[in-house]
Amino acid sequence: MAAWLLRVWHWWGSWLYWLMWGGGSTARTSGLPVTIRTEQGQNLSVHIQLTWDMRQVQSAVLAQLGLPAATPIRLILAGRRLAPEVRVGDCDLGAGTTLHAIRVLTHCPEQADDGTQHRPLNQSLVDLEISGGARTQPASSPEAQARRLAHFYVYCDAPCHALQPGKLRVRCASCQDGGIVLAGEPTGWSDVLVPDRIQGTCNLAACPTRGTLSWARFYFKCASHPASEDTPPLYLIRSNLYDVPCLACLDVGQPVVVFECPEKHVSCVECFQNYCRTRLNERQFQLHPDHGYTLPCPVGCADSLVRETRHFKLIGDHDYERYQRFGTEEFVLQSGGVLCPRPDCGMGIIMDEPCRRVVCENGCGFAFCRDCLQGYHIGECEAQTETECSNAAQSLMAVGENAVRARSDVRLMAVGENAVRARWVNADPSSLAIQLTTKPCPKCRTPTERSGGCMHMVCTKAACGFHWCWICQTEWTRDCMASHWFG
Repeated sequence: MAAWLLRVWHWWGSWLYWLMWGGGSTARTSGLPVTIRTEQGQNLSVHIQLTWDMRQVQSAVLAQLGLPAATPIRLILAGRRLAPEVRVGDCDLGAGTTLHAIRVLTHCPEQADDGTQHRPLNQSLVDLEISGGARTQPASSPEAQARRLAHFYVYCDAPCHALQPGKLRVRCASCQDGGIVLAGEPTGWSDVLVPDRIQGTCNLAACPTRGTLSWARFYFKCASHPASEDTPPLYLIRSNLYDVPCLACLDVGQPVVVFECPEKHVSCVECFQNYCRTRLNERQFQLHPDHGYTLPCPVGCADSLVRETRHFKLIGDHDYERYQRFGTEEFVLQSGGVLCPRPDCGMGIIMDEPCRRVVCENGCGFAFCRDCLQGYHIGECEAQTETECSNAAQSLMAVGENAVRARSDVRLMAVGENAVRARWVNADPSSLAIQLTTKPCPKCRTPTERSGGCMHMVCTKAACGFHWCWICQTEWTRDCMASHWFG
């Protein structure tokens, strides 16, 4: 009897669950899922239709809040109060977009505006490249008006991994929430990128500046997928409003890269990518103290360096990883450091004090001479033979050509890259294996391999017999015996 009652109860529960979450799910979850945030900080999940206007959205919000249908509320998106007749499909909404629903209070004054305050920002903001009186001139046709609207671009790291259109959003600088209504719109990139340029009125109850003017903060999101993270804008990539041809291929593209030189030279995105890859392969990027590892305008204009290095993500993940590595190497060398010469390492090392003995502590542990970049040795650096120069140059090529700049032996720079590759000597794999598995005796520089046992090494060369430490690569001492005799 108990088992039968349990089966009946299980069947009844399953049927009730289907009615609540299965059979009725189509009506409940169809449409665009958005988040409604009230002035009290409460978040509601509401599904709206693209064909709805803001009156219908307000009705759905009031019903979910349990408020009378006549309760006056404002819907705020990207710093704008949306008029009741605005359609959902005309706003740049995506799944997970947050709309702010604010109850109209008598002590919150209405702001005077020219009518654009009730239109979505994506339908009223004129392109930031248009300045002066041209921003207020009416467009000659709907097509011309659409062309004048602002378009933004970002590089989306995930999941797109590509250049994508961006959405401009705004939040209150005091409470970091989006329930702010702008007192004016941005008229240039400086208004968007530089803080404390545009003010607005925040409507959230918890905001310390509620009802008074406070500063607005602009940010961007990828428009190609929902619930994207904040991402910096690629402000050099802009709509080609005036059909300017690319300075390299002469094609009229859309969008284009506009450099910050006085002449505002224009390049299509593909030619910009090729320009960056070519300069990267040639190691022609410049390390600037304020702008980082960057490039100027291809024409060579003064004061034209790319200040936002995120633009270089356009070259792809593989080349961008090389860009970061080359920039790090350049920083190490310009800071007075060296690169570990071991073929399988290349770690950048900056010494606290000038010293001839350098140890790759955070890398392979190799100890080498800063002057000749060979294994650390006692006494003066010896003159290298042509074969030794070739071996050293091959090691340096493995960690990048910048390592050559760190050498005091300038004769190595005369060994061309092609000449090194064309040599028969040391072309066999055993030469590289010797460099990777051995360390030189600090006195006579005989390559020595350790196959086990303690760290106390004795040079096997008959005329040497030097006692040295495998870790320190210096003469064996009592300190070595006490601290790392067996590793």
